[in-house]
Amino acid sequence: MKRTKLVVAALVMSLAVLTGCEGKKDNNQTGQTNGTITQAPESDNKAFSIKDDDLALVIKLGDYKSFTYEPFDATVTEEEIQDYIKKLYDESVKDGFKAYIEDEAAAGNTVKNGDTVNIAFEGKIDGKAFDGGTSKSYYLTIGSKTFIDTFEEQLIGAKKGEKRVVKVTFPNDYDEKELAGKAAEFDVTINHFGKETEVTLENCYNMMFGFDSVDKLKEYVKTKLEAQVASQVDDYFNTCQTNYIKYIIDNTTFGDISSLAEEYYNYYYSTMKYIAASNGGSIQDLISAMGLESEDAYKEILKKQAENSIKHDLVLYSIAKIENLTLSDEKFKEYGEKYLSSTTYKNLDEYVKAYDRYYGEGGYRINLEKVHFTNELFYKYAKAEEASDDKTEDDK
Repeated sequence: MKRTKLVVAALVMSLAVLTGCEGKKDNNQTGQTNGTITQAPESDNKAFSIKDDDLALVIKLGDYKSFTYEPFDATVTEEEIQDYIKKLYDESVKDGFKAYIEDEAAAGNTVKNGDTVNIAFEGKIDGKAFDGGTSKSYYLTIGSKTFIDTFEEQLIGAKKGEKRVVKVTFPNDYDEKELAGKAAEFDVTINHFGKETEVTLENCYNMMFGFDSVDKLKEYVKTKLEAQVASQVDDYFNTCQTNYIKYIIDNTTFGDISSLAEEYYNYYYSTMKYIAASNGGSIQDLISAMGLESEDAYKEILKKQAENSIKHDLVLYSIAKIENLTLSDEKFKEYGEKYLSSTTYKNLDEYVKAYDRYYGEGGYRINLEKVHFTNELFYKYAKAEEASDDKTEDDK
């Protein structure tokens, strides 16, 4: 990774860290390059934290018990399945896919170069069938070099219904490493001769996608889409949590937070300079990589970020005090181990030390404390909206 990219990655991480977000961490995190921890010089930067006395700046705390959000809909509809299949179909046609049907007029012919035949085959290595080596119906154009070695040539002269044993050797550089260089025998049956026809979604589920029926194709697509939906759950609820805290902030009255925001800004700016320097760069490298014209423009962004973060932390710690929330050592380890799996650090202690080297002693615990408080409050008080009977189909 280039130096400027590493610096920007560290900045992006810090935005999530310093606002207490729970999102996934990038492998190129602060103090880490290609899986190796950067041994940064010791920093005199101290981790920023909200003190009990600071909570007096919350003049009137906003409501935190009435927030609602739209429930996550994990349903994969028939329309979505059809749309996905249509997209695959359109891409395949664009790439020049051809469809075939049985050519009854050629039933008495013998296979010659250039013919398209529908075959059934089962491949074996050392007498055992292997994955991907079997099909009941496959249209193959002889001489197209679609299949390996002399597979196609060995079918020349065969007739409809004829069975042949085709002997081939997989290339040494074959994509499937477990098959590379190995000899195989295929039991092949000529099902019928084929002729080109108009490509439609209905006639190509087997030829285009390799499924025995439309229902099996739909089942495959549904499973794939359900996996995609499941992968979006964490991001969806992270967004809901962000909106939850914003809802509280928008309904909270604050005193003069300028002094605390300035303290946070100074911490934030010095941390970014330290991160940049530790990775062989400068604050100017970071500013340029962000596409900003000047250091003043960057400082304005940090000042706004500082103000938002102070409000975030003040409401979060105020509510945590009311609710008697704390982060136990057991919970700290639970969160830490969870996020450690998305990094290349060997153990939690190693990661915490690297993190605190940049963000100050206790910095990682403060980060996880915010994550924990947000989780506890959100899942206790935020409520999913109930579906309304008068919603239209477009609303559902």
